[in-house]
Amino acid sequence: MPAEIGFLSLTPAGRNAALFSFFLQENIALVADKLRLTVGSKFEHNDYTGFEYQPNMRLLWTPRSWHSAWAAVSRAVRTPSRADQDVRLAILTLPPDSLFAGSLPAIVVGIGSRDVKAEKLLAFEAGYRLRPRNDLLLDIAT
Repeated sequence: MPAEIGFLSLTPAGRNAALFSFFLQENIALVADKLRLTVGSKFEHNDYTGFEYQPNMRLLWTPRSWHSAWAAVSRAVRTPSRADQDVRLAILTLPPDSLFAGSLPAIVVGIGSRDVKAEKLLAFEAGYRLRPRNDLLLDIAT
């Protein structure tokens, strides 16, 4: 039966990485005190995938002061990290004769990749908020 050894290292041992980001946002009143549009985007440059952008748009409808509904569409990005690229993880060791008769002990190793790309998601959201009292908010979102 294989024995887990759980050894973890990062290769190279040290690494410098730069990350630059900024965010722009604009709130637009479409109908005074009733309908508001918010548009914005995060812009980022990192050493792993280069330039990434994450725009979003939100619409808020407030027909009465005690309840509102909203909808949004957003693009989210998870950029790779140093662990995705530089990790070296010894997952388990296989004892002699486990692969075939006469085989030597073997170590199963997981190694990071420089080819890992950013993970991208297009998200759609909607929600409703009710304020039955000044000190109580109830939200439902999907």
